[in-house]
Amino acid sequence: MANSINVNTDTDESIRWIENGIKNRYINYHDYSEFQNQEFVGKGGFGNVYKTNWKGSDTVVALKSFKGTCIMKEIVNELQLLQEVHFHANIIKFFGITKRKNNEDSIDPDYLFILEYADSGTLRDYLKENFSKLDLSTKLQFAIQISDAVSCLHQKNIIHRDLHSKNILVHQNKVKLADFGLSRRLAEVSNSVKGVIGMLPYIDPLLFKDQKEPKEQTNNEQHYKANKKSDVYSVGVLLWEISSGRLPFESYYSHTLITELQNGKRESPVPGMPDKYVEVYTSCWQCNPEDRPDIHQVFSDLKSLENKNEKLKCNNRDDNLCSWITNITNSLQIKLPESNTMEIDGSSFNFDYHKKLINKLFLLYEKFLQGGIDKDNYIQLIKQYITPNNKNENEIMNYFLDNMDKRQNIILLGDFFRHGIGIEKDANKAFELYKTAAEKGNIKSTYQLGECYFYGVGVKKNVIKAFELYENAAEKGDVNALNNLAYCYQHGIGIIKDEIKAFKLYKEAAEKGDIISMNNLGECYQHGIGTVKDEIKAFELYKELVEKGHVYSIYDLGYCYEKGVGTEKDEIKALKLYEEYENKL
Repeated sequence: MANSINVNTDTDESIRWIENGIKNRYINYHDYSEFQNQEFVGKGGFGNVYKTNWKGSDTVVALKSFKGTCIMKEIVNELQLLQEVHFHANIIKFFGITKRKNNEDSIDPDYLFILEYADSGTLRDYLKENFSKLDLSTKLQFAIQISDAVSCLHQKNIIHRDLHSKNILVHQNKVKLADFGLSRRLAEVSNSVKGVIGMLPYIDPLLFKDQKEPKEQTNNEQHYKANKKSDVYSVGVLLWEISSGRLPFESYYSHTLITELQNGKRESPVPGMPDKYVEVYTSCWQCNPEDRPDIHQVFSDLKSLENKNEKLKCNNRDDNLCSWITNITNSLQIKLPESNTMEIDGSSFNFDYHKKLINKLFLLYEKFLQGGIDKDNYIQLIKQYITPNNKNENEIMNYFLDNMDKRQNIILLGDFFRHGIGIEKDANKAFELYKTAAEKGNIKSTYQLGECYFYGVGVKKNVIKAFELYENAAEKGDVNALNNLAYCYQHGIGIIKDEIKAFKLYKEAAEKGDIISMNNLGECYQHGIGTVKDEIKAFELYKELVEKGHVYSIYDLGYCYEKGVGTEKDEIKALKLYEEYENKL
C-alpha cells in the first residue's frame, strides 16, 4: 500500500512539474490537433514512436509515447535531460510535448514528446542495410559523432547507461543519440543496480558482478555503480559494431555471455580498419575501468585519426552543396581556366596564370580561417578551383615547391601537405613548413603552428605551447589567433580559466570582423559567459551571422526562435532553420 501511495505521489508531482513548465513557457507545448498522418515506426523501452506531419507544412517529426502513468517520473527525467543537451548536432532534437485525450486514437494516451524525425532509422538497421556501401571515412565519422555526443553528456555529468545501436538513430547520414529514459546525473545513480538494464553485449561487465542477493552482500563490499567509464565501455562496443557491420556476440546465449564477458571475452578486431581505430575501441572495453580512457580522450584520438587518415573524402555532394560552392566561387570571383589555356602534360607552364590562381587560393584559405568554409569543403573547393585533373594539382604543387620565397606559397604548401592535395598527406612536413615560416616572422604561420600543437598535427599535442603561439600571433594582429586565445581562456586550456578575459578577446576579434568570434560572442551574451546576460544582443549577432553566410549560426538562430531567446517564439521558423542547417552541414 505504501508503495502505491509513493507512486501516486511521484506521478502527481511529475504532472504538476510538466504543467508548470508549460504554463511558465520553459516547456514548449503544442496541441495534439496540430499533427496529422501518424504512422507507427518503432517501439522503445518505455513506449512507442510515431512518424507524423506538422499540419499545414511539410515538416516531419516523431512523437514518442509512454506506457502508463507509473513512469511519469521517468518522463520528467528524460524531458529535463533532453532540454539540456538537445542543442548538440548529434543528439536528437527536442521540440516540446503534446497531450492526447483518452481514446482519441489508437496511440497510447497522455503525454508525448515531439522529437526530430530520423529518416534512416536506428544505427543497427542502417548498418544492416548499408554496410557494404560505407567507406572508411563514413565509419570514422559515425564513430567521431557518437563519441562527441557522449562527451556532451559527460561534460554535464550525465551518464546515458543504455548505449547501443538501437538507441542511436541516423538522420541524413549523421548519427543522433536518442532515448534518455535510463540516463541519470552522476549524483543520482543508485548504489543498487536492481537488475542490469539494456542489451548485454554493450553493458560494462562489472555491473553484472553487483547482482547478488542482499543476504549475499557484506557491509565491507564495494558496490560498482554505473558511471562515465561504463558509457565508455558501451562506446567501445559500438565502435567495433560500426567497423564490422555485425551485432556483437549475436550467436551467444545470455547466461553464457555474461560469464564470458566477466572473464574478459571481447569481440575480435575486424581486418581493414586502421590500427589506431582498433586501439581506441579495445582500450574502451578494458576490464579495469581505470584503464579505460575518458570519452574526451576517445573523441580526441578519433579526431586525430581523421587528420592522419589518407584521402578521406566526402563524395556524396547534394544539390544544396553544389549551389553553395557556386556562390562561394562567385563571391571570390574565381574562374577555372578554359581547357585550352594550359597544357596538362607540363610541357607548357603559364606563370601568370599560376600567380593569379595562387592569389585566389589564398583568398579561399582566408575565408576558410574566418569560418565561412569548413575543412572538407575547403579541400573540395581547392581541388575544383585548380582543375578536375589530378595532374594539375601536382603542377600547382610543383609551383609551390619552386617558389617558396613568398609567404602565401609556404602556407598553402603546408595546407597541401596537411590535407593531401596533389601529394600524399604528410602532417610532419606540414608542421615543418608552418614552423619555418613562423620562424621567419610570418604571423599566419605562427597561428597555424599553434593549431598543430593544439591538435597534435605533425607534433606531440601541447596545449600550453599552442596557447603561447596563439598569444604571440594575436599580439601581432592575427584575429584567428585572437579567437583561439579567447577560447583557451574560456575553457582553461593551457592557461587558468578566465571567462571575463575570454569575453573581452572575443569582442575584440569580432570588432575586427572575425566571424567565428562573432558567433562565440553571441554565445557569451546568450549564456552570460564573462559578461551580463543579454539575449537580445545574442539574437542580433546570430541573425547578422546568418545573413553573412555563417553555417553554424543558422542552428543558433533556430534555437533562439524555438526558445524565444531575444525574440518572439516561432517554432515554424526554428524548424526551417534547423533543416537548413542540416542540409548545409
